[in-house]
Amino acid sequence: MLGGSHRAHTPGAAAPALAEPTRDVRALWVAGISLANLGMWMAFFGPLQVLLPEQVGRVSPADKETVLAWVTGVGAALAMVATPLAGALSDRTTGPLGRRRPWVLTGALLGAVGLVVLGTRESVGGILLGWAFVQTALSCLNATLLAAVPDHVPRSQRGAVSGWIGVPQSAGVVAAVVLVTVVVTEVAPGYTLIGVLTLACALPFALLSPDPPLPREHRPPWRDLARSMWVSPRRHPDFAWAFLTRFLIGTGNAMFVLYLLYFLRDAVGYEDLFPGSSASDGLLTLILVYTAAVVATTVVAGVVSDRIGRRRGMVALAGVLMGLPAFGLALAPTWTTVVLCAVVLGVGFGVFLSVDGALVTEVLPAAEGRAKDLGIVNVASTGPQVIAPALAGPVVVHLGGYPVLYTICGLVSLLGAATVWGIRGCAETVPARLWRHRPTRGDHGGMDESRTWDWLVSELTGGTETTVRPCGIGAPVTYRAAARAEVLPGERGIRINCFQGRELEEPMLLHLDPPTLAARLRDLVEDAVTAFGTRRDGGLVEAFALLMLHLQETVDTARHGEVHLVPARGGFDSVREPPVSR
Repeated sequence: MLGGSHRAHTPGAAAPALAEPTRDVRALWVAGISLANLGMWMAFFGPLQVLLPEQVGRVSPADKETVLAWVTGVGAALAMVATPLAGALSDRTTGPLGRRRPWVLTGALLGAVGLVVLGTRESVGGILLGWAFVQTALSCLNATLLAAVPDHVPRSQRGAVSGWIGVPQSAGVVAAVVLVTVVVTEVAPGYTLIGVLTLACALPFALLSPDPPLPREHRPPWRDLARSMWVSPRRHPDFAWAFLTRFLIGTGNAMFVLYLLYFLRDAVGYEDLFPGSSASDGLLTLILVYTAAVVATTVVAGVVSDRIGRRRGMVALAGVLMGLPAFGLALAPTWTTVVLCAVVLGVGFGVFLSVDGALVTEVLPAAEGRAKDLGIVNVASTGPQVIAPALAGPVVVHLGGYPVLYTICGLVSLLGAATVWGIRGCAETVPARLWRHRPTRGDHGGMDESRTWDWLVSELTGGTETTVRPCGIGAPVTYRAAARAEVLPGERGIRINCFQGRELEEPMLLHLDPPTLAARLRDLVEDAVTAFGTRRDGGLVEAFALLMLHLQETVDTARHGEVHLVPARGGFDSVREPPVSR
């Protein structure tokens, strides 16, 4: 089996499939998911970059531009719908194979078959339907690969893993183009080769990666499937800000690259600068430079974000780096400027790819809907590809040409860099998080009941207010939480109305008192030290971190009406009735 992660789960806690992972995944697991992503991105980019344009050009040479726009537009629209839907179905899949494995296998197999069949189509309708089928199948694969990160990777490693997964997204373009232009040169064999490789790349991860099955009692209700496709920005503001950030930065990037070929020919005068060369040659050079910059930075940026825990700041930096090249092209349309801008844009996108990928997984509304929610976020990636032509075309033709277009691109990217600061609820990587009130151990090596209780209260209520460093960025900031939680008389529990920045549908009552808390922390020490790999304050910091993960896990997976949180073996249970007093 590929090396998966240890989960913060013991009997009595939530299902392992929904538990928060706490141990780093192994290099073999990262290699497996990266290989699966490489196959998927080759299946996307091989047709989009080479095969579809050639195939459409043969079938409808007179209207190839219009036909290609329809084919790719319909496919992209279906992918926007299919990815969150496939994710929601995956979240509800129960059975011995797990939640993700059936959909990885199905998506890869159907995508491979669809590509092979698409290569034989000789009509506009056949190509349109064939590509629509392929896009839908690949959406199943994409949704489940996206969810594998929060399913298996602890927050402290998600930047690095997102970086390794991001490499195939850029390298897949180059690999696919080489395969269908050098290895094979005909359309039908090109589709077949890409299809076979898509399935071959996905199989190791699908068959060997651990995938705990979801018990039927933890499956989200089918009646809520349609309603779950809407994530309320009011109830989940961090998720909404993350979506908007990705959408804006993605829109700026899509508008930037859309007319780059024409910009080289008409504004830079590439063919006059380099007689005998075409603007397409210059574009290929820029793609290679850009890809090299992305590959060189994305993993490094992810590792750095894991080390310092400051994801928002790095996403903001990425947005700025992606905006500056646009202003460069608007002010100085020369070949030297374009090459330098390709490097800066690649560095910015490399940082964004890994760090934003990790950040998004930390603002998901609930563990039980990870694939669906990441599918919704994926709309922020694919949507700009659909709307960019509608936005950029009129600007180039009627509103000032390329200088205005690239100025708008830069402003949109900078706006995306600013919106990331709207995210407030994500914390630093546990257990490296900076707790405001750290308790001390008692004189006899036991847990000081008063101090540990004060610590828990400060984390949930903060008294009148609490000071934290959201995402570990900048100076500590203060938010008011006391109105959203209260300690019951006699310290017999804590009523929680708002948890980690998320408004709860119903107030939840945590049935815990100081002696029980101290005893629970004492019992968790060794498991927590093993899970996190560190021992601070005798393991108390790690024990508290694991306790908070258990609490978060239970709050996230509680069903409607289960408002009482009671200690269970190794974690908490959510129940409808309060425990019987003894």
